Amino acid sequence: MIPEFNIFALRINKENSTGQKILQANKIYYLLKGYSINKDKISYDESAACVVNLYNDYVGIEGSPLHVNISAVVGANGSGKSTLVEYILRLMNNFAASLFGEEELHPEAEHLHFIDGVYGELYFMLDKHPHLLKISGDKVELYEYNQLIDIETLSKKNVIQFTVDSRPLFYRNCRKDWKGQGKYYTYWRKKIPSFQKIADHIFYTFVSNYSLYAYNTLDYSDENNSHLLEKILRQNTDKTTKACWLDGIFHKNDGYQTPIVLTPYREKGNIDINQESILSSERLISLLLMGRGFKTLNAHLQVLGFELTSKPNIYDCDYLKQTVEDIRLRPRAYNKLKNKIVECWAQKYNCSFTKSVESPLYKSALNYLAIKTIKISARYKQYRKYFLKINTVEKWVKQKHLDAIEGMVDAISRDQSHITTRIRQTLCFLTRRHFDSSFISLDDAIALCANALRSMKEDYEQGNPLMFTKKEDVLPAPFFNVSIRLRESHGKSIYLDKLSSGEKQQIYSISSILYHLSNIDSVHSDLNKKRVAYKRILIILEEIELYYHPALQKEFIKYLLDGLRQLHLSSVLAISIIVVTHSPFVLSDIPTSNIIALKDGNMENDSLQSFGANIHDLLKNSFFLNSGSRGLFAEWIIKEITKALELHKNDNQNNNRWLLNYPREKVHKLIMIIDEPIIQRVLLEQFRQVFTDEKRAERILELQTELERLNRESH
Repeated sequence: MIPEFNIFALRINKENSTGQKILQANKIYYLLKGYSINKDKISYDESAACVVNLYNDYVGIEGSPLHVNISAVVGANGSGKSTLVEYILRLMNNFAASLFGEEELHPEAEHLHFIDGVYGELYFMLDKHPHLLKISGDKVELYEYNQLIDIETLSKKNVIQFTVDSRPLFYRNCRKDWKGQGKYYTYWRKKIPSFQKIADHIFYTFVSNYSLYAYNTLDYSDENNSHLLEKILRQNTDKTTKACWLDGIFHKNDGYQTPIVLTPYREKGNIDINQESILSSERLISLLLMGRGFKTLNAHLQVLGFELTSKPNIYDCDYLKQTVEDIRLRPRAYNKLKNKIVECWAQKYNCSFTKSVESPLYKSALNYLAIKTIKISARYKQYRKYFLKINTVEKWVKQKHLDAIEGMVDAISRDQSHITTRIRQTLCFLTRRHFDSSFISLDDAIALCANALRSMKEDYEQGNPLMFTKKEDVLPAPFFNVSIRLRESHGKSIYLDKLSSGEKQQIYSISSILYHLSNIDSVHSDLNKKRVAYKRILIILEEIELYYHPALQKEFIKYLLDGLRQLHLSSVLAISIIVVTHSPFVLSDIPTSNIIALKDGNMENDSLQSFGANIHDLLKNSFFLNSGSRGLFAEWIIKEITKALELHKNDNQNNNRWLLNYPREKVHKLIMIIDEPIIQRVLLEQFRQVFTDEKRAERILELQTELERLNRESH
């Protein structure tokens, strides 16, 4: 059986290619066994490859088209793991830049940056046909291979051969086609069917890495566009914008069009962990309320519902001054501006707030709506001109100030990005009061959100302006605290925020992946057909064992598969997951044929046996620990014991000063704290050879230790 989708090989084609680092040029790195690349031909050996439906059998439900493949990149620190992944990112980044150009795609989406000096090839199976993405400096090419049937191929059992189509599916000379202006790409972007044709032969790449020292843009300054080129590309004569290619692929709001995204967002290498925590919680709540069947976390925590309580914040003029720096509004002026903002939002959408008047949160909602509107105008440059017209009003509000408010609301209302999500959530509460301070079951919350979205459709049919357009817009308003109530497998109720930090990290990591998958899948349901829809997703998870106890490491792959099983994707056909890890617990769920082990930039995975293997057996492999699996300090203690016994044996006069630190009683106690029974037994035998007279206290300690070991084993 031929795989539907996977990434199976990488090659760097030129010495000193940008990003090459420790990897070797002109060497094929096979991420999966069973593939052989020879010039324009690729052979696939089914007998050497992994069982194609290994993960499909677990994830698949009746009628589901989903194919799942999981592979791993492993190796010690400095072995080339991160370099290999980064090279995949560079190739995909340059493909995206060649397809979309380097101008801004969206006011809130960072523009892309083509990386100079990249020479490499990425091989992947897609729709059961090998494909090749080739980057050669400025040139970007995408090829498809077709199955080759001849006598030689038929004579080889289980081997299928493919030959490359001489005509590329996609070709672009980026710098030449750009010609210093964006008109070429602006025209090309309007041809959505042409875009979709290319998207059907490529995949969306989602990368997650929470390592503290990863993807710091300051470390990639030698790969930045020059200031001159940035000015030409942006047509910017005042100042240059960010020029690092990483800035262009950090998580952004482009409707899942650019086929690569890197999470979490970093500003010069720094992760805003408070913002990430908020986003993770919002993504999980949004995922749960999508109503796609995701109701169980980490396979043993059933989601019961949500406890909604009002935040203690008092949204007034003082609160506004605390959160916005350069503002001098007094309460009287603030109240008049607030009323005007509320009036403008109601007029903008031809709506009434009467449903929420009786709510104890009604006044808080109105104040929050006004404050959030002003904060957006203060924070984002495209709206700042309105803010500067009202920020110094201390007492008397004039018509020019009211006119500025009208312009501000009008401009912000046209922004459908994440910047204005909280405004739309507040408007949804004011017009529908679909959530209140109370407990609501998961099923009831899903129904409320569905009804709110249904009312949006009715507004559209009646010709009213659309207040909200996305599922996130109908989530509980931002002046609510939302606690997720869970039930454990043994029946005990618990809140998500009371779980351990490791389990919360695992839940947030998996739910974030599922959230993005669900959104990518939903693009196919966009009846406007103005966006490219991807059918295959590459997920790269780097250092996934970070912050996890070994038990959580052991569970990660299974829990991720459990999440995919619940998600009910309708249009995404295949998901390929590449795990970059040091953890033998994770590798135990991945077959050997799907693992590339790196050492000093070379492949060394012939001796690694992983799938279903015992963790201790995996650790014995020299790939993980050349000097064994014990801690270095424990090894030092064992050597000290051996040295002490040898000196005690030869130094009958006890005139060796070093031995004063290791008297007989201390040596015996050190031997008894060693939990590895074979090592302990050998050392005890040496001890008795040195000290032939048996002491009662020593024998009692030995018997107690043996009894405790037997009791542990019986349990």
